[in-house]
Amino acid sequence: ELLKINRQFQLEITERQQSEAYLRAVFESVGDGLIVANGKCRIVLFNKAAEVIFGIGQTDAEPEAWPEVYGIYLSDGRTPCPAVELPLVRAVQGEPVDHAELMIRNAFLVEPVWVACRATPIIDHNGALQGGVMVFHDITARKRAEEEFRLSEQRLRNLLDCLPQMAQA
Repeated sequence: ELLKINRQFQLEITERQQSEAYLRAVFESVGDGLIVANGKCRIVLFNKAAEVIFGIGQTDAEPEAWPEVYGIYLSDGRTPCPAVELPLVRAVQGEPVDHAELMIRNAFLVEPVWVACRATPIIDHNGALQGGVMVFHDITARKRAEEEFRLSEQRLRNLLDCLPQMAQA
């Protein structure tokens, strides 16, 4: 009887290990950056896409240090993002963040990277807050295009402003 229970127990362990390995493979396969923090705001999962976007992997630093460690700036690209405004920190505190744009600029990146983030609290089956998850993707190309459009529009305005003076000459 003990052998039968032991085999059943070993089978359950094997099945859980396989499920965990499959979930980890799925997590790593996601093309967007994906970071999960527990209820104490400690990073527990950090996928490869997040490493590529940030230029650096998971840290054991406290959330207050994340803006400095990762080089996270507000959407103006100059102001360091206060830790309390980080989407993942807000999600761990129970606040969903639907859309936030941040700039990542650090020594590990050749050039700054703009990201669009979404973060949600992790709630267990009893309704208890367990942490937060943040998904983000690189929007640098879009931000560059928007800036080029803005500059082109400004040049056109300047040219149109000069036309009456040029016509009189």
